[in-house]
Amino acid sequence: MIIGGKYNWKGQPERLIYLGKNWSGNGYWHQFAEVGSPEKVWCEVLDDQLSSFEETPHDEADDVCDVPPIGWRCTRAKGHSGPCAAIEYSEEVASVARGMRRLKEAPNAGIQRASPASGEAPLE
Repeated sequence: MIIGGKYNWKGQPERLIYLGKNWSGNGYWHQFAEVGSPEKVWCEVLDDQLSSFEETPHDEADDVCDVPPIGWRCTRAKGHSGPCAAIEYSEEVASVARGMRRLKEAPNAGIQRASPASGEAPLE
C-alpha cells in the first residue's frame, strides 16, 4: 500500500485513499479515507485484512476540472489555481438535451406521480 494511493474493497464501489498505518485508540491500524473526504478516516483495518483491498484503476475523469457549468470545459487540470481556461463544449449541451427528451418520451408505466400540494401547479 502506498500512502495517498487509491484503493477499494474488492467488489465494492467505495473509492478510498490510504492514509497509512497509524495509532488509533488501541493500537496501530491501516486507515483509509473516502476520496471525497480525504481528511476524515472512513475505515480502519488490521494487517491480515489488507488482502481484501485492490488498487483502484486510474480514472482520467478525476483529473478534469469540474468548475465550469454544463456546455463549457476547462482546459486546465482539476484543482488549478486562478480562473478556468474555459471553452464552449456544445456536444455536452446537445447530449443533455437529448437525454431530457428521451426521459420525457419514456413510457411511465407503473409510475404514479404525486399529487401537487394545495396551491401548487400540477406537474407536466
